[in-house]
Amino acid sequence: MAWEDLFKNPGGVVNAPDGTALAPGISFDSDLDSGFYRIGANNIGLSLGGVLKVDFGTTTPVHIKSGSAGAVVANVLHDDLVIENSAESGLSILSPDNLNSSIHFGSPTANSGAFLSWRHAFNNFVVGTNNANATLELRSDVNVTAVHVDASQNVGIGTTAPDGRLHVHTGTAGAVSAGSNADDLVIENSASAGLSILCPDADDGAVQFGTPADSVGADIVWSYDASTPVFHVRTRDSNGELRLSTADTVLAMTIDKSQNIFGKVGTTGMTDGFIFIPAAAGVPSGAVGLTTATLAALYYDTTNDKIMVYDHVANSWLGVAVA
Repeated sequence: MAWEDLFKNPGGVVNAPDGTALAPGISFDSDLDSGFYRIGANNIGLSLGGVLKVDFGTTTPVHIKSGSAGAVVANVLHDDLVIENSAESGLSILSPDNLNSSIHFGSPTANSGAFLSWRHAFNNFVVGTNNANATLELRSDVNVTAVHVDASQNVGIGTTAPDGRLHVHTGTAGAVSAGSNADDLVIENSASAGLSILCPDADDGAVQFGTPADSVGADIVWSYDASTPVFHVRTRDSNGELRLSTADTVLAMTIDKSQNIFGKVGTTGMTDGFIFIPAAAGVPSGAVGLTTATLAALYYDTTNDKIMVYDHVANSWLGVAVA
């Protein structure tokens, strides 16, 4: 049917033949195999060059078809717009460099509850929510939550209820939650749980601890060496001490900045426990039969008839007369 026939009776109804993809019912004089034709009841097609390109109302409101993908039909829950091709298919959203190319998702309550957005000027692709208390998820397998980001930006891997900033959940440990002062990284499992730090033989695996005043105040380091593998637990501050505690911070042992080792020593001095004599102490004078290679906690000074003990405060040997 020629276009001029549509306007012969403007006040009436125009009936066009159904046509086919090769000979559309409504076509163009110079392009008779391009136009609109009736595929079936409530089903209109747009053909270009005798090939169906857009299908309105077949089983979907809009079906853009550049070729047949095969024996596949769009899911009825997601068929408002279908793009099909016999090769790679896709949808492009183009905008100027300094503006967003976006897809927004909404409902009557929130017309933009979530969105996808790209801006070339920022070199940034955003997958985001735009609603109070909204969460974000990545799912794998058959719709199984793999990564969950809650409304406070806490991230759960394998859990939708992360205890802290990052919660790696392989299994449920039981009725336990991470402490509020140690929840930046939480690792949980229903069996043994752990963290691995792997590196080449020639390099170190380390965990470092720092503050604004001292960016590396202490660290835990594994250094592999074929001759002498070493595991370090150390302070990096010139005044640093190492302390071992039990029963919720009850002090058990201290290694001070001079590498002296004390049993149960606090900031106010020694209490009960043990003391190691530093190698630099040497052997007190008058101690017969001993050398600096044979250190002991007590010495007997045969010359002056005294018991010699080492004073870690004065860093010297003190003599106690034998009664």
